[in-house]
Amino acid sequence: MLKQVEQWHNKWCDWLDDFIINAHDATLEFKKPTLEFSSRGGNVAGKYFPTRNVCRYYLPYPLMLGDRYEETVMHEVCHSAAHQIFPAAQWHGDFFHYLTRVVCGYPNHKTCHNHNVRIVKQYIKQAKLLLLQHQLLLLQGET
Repeated sequence: MLKQVEQWHNKWCDWLDDFIINAHDATLEFKKPTLEFSSRGGNVAGKYFPTRNVCRYYLPYPLMLGDRYEETVMHEVCHSAAHQIFPAAQWHGDFFHYLTRVVCGYPNHKTCHNHNVRIVKQYIKQAKLLLLQHQLLLLQGET
């Protein structure tokens, strides 16, 4: 599942980089946000940290949602692009919605999820194990 999230992250970074170069401003360099994983559950499925240009993905959610989690990944990468293009823009403002709904093709995108947090908590142990396995592979140089 981590590889799938990473692929989605790279896909949307490339998509938005192409948009910035071709349609917005060829002189602006899109700095691809770093991706980070957390085994935490809770109310958020993902989070963007503008001061570090990091997208954090909360693993219980992709375990629960499967392919539907791609929209969350797109959402977080759009935060990075919006912040880089217009740093003072509203967090879920018009430009952010333009990126998610028009540029990325999710016309019904909502800024908040309605997933059952109680169900998400059932995936926390599995997420912790997945993250530990991933970290072990990193230490062994196998990713």
